[in-house]
Amino acid sequence: AATCFVAALKLIGSLPLHAMAPLQPAHVVLVVGAFLSLCSSAPLRLGVAIDGYIGPFQGEKIIGAALGVPSSATSLQDCAADCTAQGATDEGLRKCISFNWNGTLCGLNTWSSTYQVTNDTASMYYFYEMEKNTQNFSQKVSFKANVPTSGVELNGDNSSVFYDAFMTNIIYLDLYPSDDMLFWFRSRHGVKNPPGSSYGWDHGGPDMPYGLKGSLAGLFMMGSGGTLRWHNHSSLWTKLNAIVDGIAECQEESGFAMAFPMNETNFHENPDYVSSWVTHGLLEADIAIGSTNGHQALRILRDHFDWFNYAGPILAQFLPPNGGADIPGGCWPPKSAETNNGHEIYLIYQGIIHNTRLALSDVGTKGDVDLVINLYQEDWWLNQLAARDPNAIWRRHWQPHNYEITAFEAYMDMYILTGNTTYLDAVQGAMDMLLKHWIHLGGSIAINEGTLYPPGSYYLHSKATGELCGSSFWLRLNQRFHRLFPMNESYTTEIERSLINVVIANQDKNGTGIRYFARLDLNKENPTHIGTCCESQGTRTLGALPEFIFSIAADKSAIFINLLETAIFRTTVAGDTSVTVTMSSSFPVSGDTKIQLGLEKPAKFTLNLRIPSWAGDDVTVVTVVNGGKSTTMQGKRGTYLTITQSWQNGDSISYSPTMVLKSSVYTGLDRQKAARWGVIYGPVLLAAEGHCLLDVVFLVQFILLGTFVDNILSINGVTDPSNPSSWLQRSATPIAGMPFSFTVKQNPSIKFVPYYLVKQENMTVYPAFPSGPPQPPLPPTPPPLPPAPPPPEQPCDTGKLCDVAQDDWPKLDTKVCLQCDDPTEVITSIAYAHYGTFTGNCSSPIQPGKCSEPSVKLNPIAEWYCLNKTSCAIPCNANYLGGDPCPGVVKRLAVKVNCGKHEDVRTPQAEEDGYSQGFQFHADHRFNTDKTEL
Repeated sequence: AATCFVAALKLIGSLPLHAMAPLQPAHVVLVVGAFLSLCSSAPLRLGVAIDGYIGPFQGEKIIGAALGVPSSATSLQDCAADCTAQGATDEGLRKCISFNWNGTLCGLNTWSSTYQVTNDTASMYYFYEMEKNTQNFSQKVSFKANVPTSGVELNGDNSSVFYDAFMTNIIYLDLYPSDDMLFWFRSRHGVKNPPGSSYGWDHGGPDMPYGLKGSLAGLFMMGSGGTLRWHNHSSLWTKLNAIVDGIAECQEESGFAMAFPMNETNFHENPDYVSSWVTHGLLEADIAIGSTNGHQALRILRDHFDWFNYAGPILAQFLPPNGGADIPGGCWPPKSAETNNGHEIYLIYQGIIHNTRLALSDVGTKGDVDLVINLYQEDWWLNQLAARDPNAIWRRHWQPHNYEITAFEAYMDMYILTGNTTYLDAVQGAMDMLLKHWIHLGGSIAINEGTLYPPGSYYLHSKATGELCGSSFWLRLNQRFHRLFPMNESYTTEIERSLINVVIANQDKNGTGIRYFARLDLNKENPTHIGTCCESQGTRTLGALPEFIFSIAADKSAIFINLLETAIFRTTVAGDTSVTVTMSSSFPVSGDTKIQLGLEKPAKFTLNLRIPSWAGDDVTVVTVVNGGKSTTMQGKRGTYLTITQSWQNGDSISYSPTMVLKSSVYTGLDRQKAARWGVIYGPVLLAAEGHCLLDVVFLVQFILLGTFVDNILSINGVTDPSNPSSWLQRSATPIAGMPFSFTVKQNPSIKFVPYYLVKQENMTVYPAFPSGPPQPPLPPTPPPLPPAPPPPEQPCDTGKLCDVAQDDWPKLDTKVCLQCDDPTEVITSIAYAHYGTFTGNCSSPIQPGKCSEPSVKLNPIAEWYCLNKTSCAIPCNANYLGGDPCPGVVKRLAVKVNCGKHEDVRTPQAEEDGYSQGFQFHADHRFNTDKTEL
């Protein structure tokens, strides 16, 4: 101990004298910290500060930046100074973001997109410490309407769609044991053999073998936090309190609160997906139970993000912002398919939301906003969205996905927080493009991860579609717009159809699970109860159903009636007059609705009554009874009817937006022999049930050919499918469990029923009409992207006419080296190019394996690298070879060239026929969920 203390004093003595005078409390911390860092054998969670760095990890496995570039520094102080002296890149990024010191050796670390692991337990790791800004932050743009967080009661007297879904969701939530949800929080905190077990996506899911540790707790807090605002349920109440208390008990002194290890904060989906789920959950929990526990959930979040924003191995230093390899001025290297890539799936656009939601809460700080601006925000993407360039959606760098919508939510938050219209312009551009190209009939989202979804593709079965997560984000985004522009009825329409046709449609009616995709062909998926992302967002939305029915003006001058439901809303209006709004509706059987007001005393305020855009008549007659006197008004379809007067107890409003049948022709890429048409009734999507060609031959066709060449379900004899009221009639005999159904006049065995109530029956939303009009034209083929720029030049020392290389993860630096034998000649053409699991080499015939890219695709890529050159290098890297034909499998690249004189060089194939897919950066990964399942 004495030796350590002397060493600590020597460390302090190495500091300039002027840094120590006058004596400050921080110097005492430095002395103690130096002593502990040199002498303690225990891991230091809090770490010690030195020269602008914080040292949070010692004696632990480190997952983080590219590690251990050696330095000649011989002291801790010199090591820190050496890191600082590295300066910044041309893009303004720190060249050295951290360093490690083991008492003898200094290692300087830089950022890395593929996170590396070291088991060096001798070193303390020091990370650059950002300047803190914990100043409270208030939003710059005020909401015009507020969403209720209490006071709404659903009523099941009229078989309410919302009531049934809400109560079923409670069954789903109550199946999760508290100990399972806290398992990884306790394990990370050091509890030996914690009770419960690692379950569902916490255990693995898409992130095997790592798991999304803590995501189940986020799921439960989202769902039960929403539910308990409106409905008392003792079991959910007990579990929710236990989860929040358990997270608080496991929170580190530094503030770190997540279930994954602190040193894995930047690992895979931890900083974005998992942290967002837990943030959503704690915020919802605080609304429900915060007043009873001193707002413990908010304290947990504030302390955690004070650590995340400033003191930890912070995300920003590892993920350089604002660009990629195919973005001018970008700085990201090629994407890695490794499972330990920090942001392989949801990337940074999933992580923005936890900071913006926290910033909008009662404990938000300027630091939360600054982190988004400085680290997460991508200006190139905002500009591309504002310009309404569809590539910003379906060719999003790195991975297009409906999760982009959660970034649109966050950027809308940034507009609300800062007033900067750049965010608003970008989000409005994104919404316009989604509505034009990627929203199915019924409202589900027609874009998913793992492959490309061109504008207007509207895949039904050949690619996964209709993910519940996307619709949940979409309706939340529209809710933000409703709060800012409450008189614009279109936002409420999007909320309504997303709720009915996706969220509620994906719920198992017994409460045992929630589906992932809202399939529109063949049959629905089996529901699951394993904590998937879609279960999480599904239960979150189902628990919040009451908040979408009503809203109230920010100044309490008006109440908005948004959705037709049987419900009661207790609130106050201007002057703090208590008002009870009791609504009774026959929806979805009909639009018949009556609203009755209960007031403690007469009060003047406005009722804004939504006249839905789906109403069959241009004008809806509204009957208002005020003080016993009845009057009529006319409401225009697609607007809010404003009724301002002095209301009395017992006043009422009655109206009935007409529910009508409307049809729409399918224009996407999953065509059949005949044109396909879908039908809606009011806002309710209908599914056709009948004789579907779902047999062995049919499935073999799909598996082998990738498409259905026969009609899934044909309705013969209908010549004008555009007028469904001419060929559909209301069923005389009700179907069990269905509020209504329709039969086809020409074939009564085919029935159209509400899609949201379909279970596992064979069905399609788009039957074929052989007797109807011909197929509509295909959507236009989008223009190709320019080829991706090559990786940094890697000249070969020597080359030959033929070469073979094998990919070498995670280095990504293997290549084939090609060179003409005669230095006066150039490469004139490509003899062959193969990439995959082929057999053979340059001296023996090459035979394609189970996973191989054809020469017809690879030759133009090789031409792009090599034509008209004496020598060239082609990276053995899927990102530059048109995509990965078999992710996770070791592959080889073989290329042979022909050489000759300059005049013999052929025109590149890419210039001849416009071929581009082979060498564009955004490659189709050929991932197909539906085919895999089949």
